[in-house]
Amino acid sequence: SAAIFWRLNADMAVLDRAAGRNLNTRTGDSTSVRNAPDFAAYLARAEDPDFDGLLKKFAEEKRLPAFLTHETLPHVALIFAAGPETRLIEVERNPVDLAYSWFQRGWGTRFGTDAAALIPVVAGEDGPVPWFAVDFKRAFGRSYVEMSPADRCAASVLALRRENASAMAKLTETQAAHVHTIAYERLVADPWAVLDGIGDFLRTRPHDGMDGVLAREGLPGKGHGDGESRRAFLRDTVSKELMGALDDAAATHAVQHGV
Repeated sequence: SAAIFWRLNADMAVLDRAAGRNLNTRTGDSTSVRNAPDFAAYLARAEDPDFDGLLKKFAEEKRLPAFLTHETLPHVALIFAAGPETRLIEVERNPVDLAYSWFQRGWGTRFGTDAAALIPVVAGEDGPVPWFAVDFKRAFGRSYVEMSPADRCAASVLALRRENASAMAKLTETQAAHVHTIAYERLVADPWAVLDGIGDFLRTRPHDGMDGVLAREGLPGKGHGDGESRRAFLRDTVSKELMGALDDAAATHAVQHGV
């Protein structure tokens, strides 16, 4: 049932995009359609009365429907059940930097308390927790509720890395070939090389306006802030055990991606 509903919602989203419906035009959102190089074309779809013609044109142009999601890889088996043709691009980031980013964005306190987060939680023994934190007591010796906000962020990043690895290990060879992993750090430092790899994976080429998109995002660049200062900050706020695990995961990430 979950796979069927996933496919239904995905198909509805593709239909809406092809027909110019339900566009996010909020200027301040990074995912706003206003940021698309061909923004005018999306608006033109919304004004076009030929609904069936729009769908036919979308198919003829072989546009690739894309979805920006979070914490997707742990559920990849469900996604492949819903759409075997799906291709997934997974962005991995240095776990220390990621934990720092989570903490700065307030994810140590927002789950279950911030209505604007729009992220489902489940009922834990001590209150609402994100789905990946249900077994923190077993995995880390403390429940999610018992942890400080900084420790919650560190443990969440570690737990999701574990879930990602577990999900990938269960895929068939064909399914695994439909997952393309890139390093955030390499994307920032050498975006065209990463985009070329994505193009090979998707059997397509970047949009003609990609130069402008990269310039707008300040790429190539050196990332956001100083990595050592982020690590020093976490060492002062995260428990010693979890910080050690983050450092180990960061070392593994560096070896895997050569960054």
